[in-house]
Amino acid sequence: MMQQPDTLTETPTGSDALTTALDYAARGWRVFPLLPGSKRPATPNHRAADCDGTDAWCRTGHAGWEQRATNRADWITRAWSSNPAYGVGIACGPSRLVVVDLDTHKPGSEIPEPWHRFGITTGEDVLDHLAGAHGGTITPTYTVETVSGGTHLYYTAPDTSRRFANTAGKVGWLIDTRAHGGYVAAPPTTIGQGAYTVVDDRPPASLPMFLLDLLGRDQRPAP
Repeated sequence: MMQQPDTLTETPTGSDALTTALDYAARGWRVFPLLPGSKRPATPNHRAADCDGTDAWCRTGHAGWEQRATNRADWITRAWSSNPAYGVGIACGPSRLVVVDLDTHKPGSEIPEPWHRFGITTGEDVLDHLAGAHGGTITPTYTVETVSGGTHLYYTAPDTSRRFANTAGKVGWLIDTRAHGGYVAAPPTTIGQGAYTVVDDRPPASLPMFLLDLLGRDQRPAP
């Protein structure tokens, strides 16, 4: 895997997906194409249960999107040249990323306590509250605005024997995380009339200690 450079080049605004995918690869991130206008991986086009080994990637066993994610420029160029409308997915685990997904309250849905009492309706505010409660800090990091108005915070995974997996609501209300076994749709992917947009292009920071503690409680050592 390529080492992440000390200095990152800014993701070009309005660039095509191929250019941006290559930029991500230069950062050491593993990417794969998403179906146009969707968050679904473009390949493979079959489930593991239906794999018959005829796909070139599956000759030694089923290979899903995580196994196909790459930072090889020639493979990336070939994939997006075949369909420039592909979106861009980033495989978090192979990229040594933990992405914190901060959602927003859906109108009409219930706001649980204590967040209703505090008047909190976004994952961003929940995370800020948790940081304060645990004496932590939300370190500024590479940040993306999602098509739904939420936020993705990209952090580098700690270099430990523990391997982080995906979580849903474990850290707090409206907060999910993506790591091994998970991916994120990344800019410039578009869905409907919306697009994923970079709002802070600084290098990903290390996972904050209070999040490391909250996420690490139930994690098992990586095989």
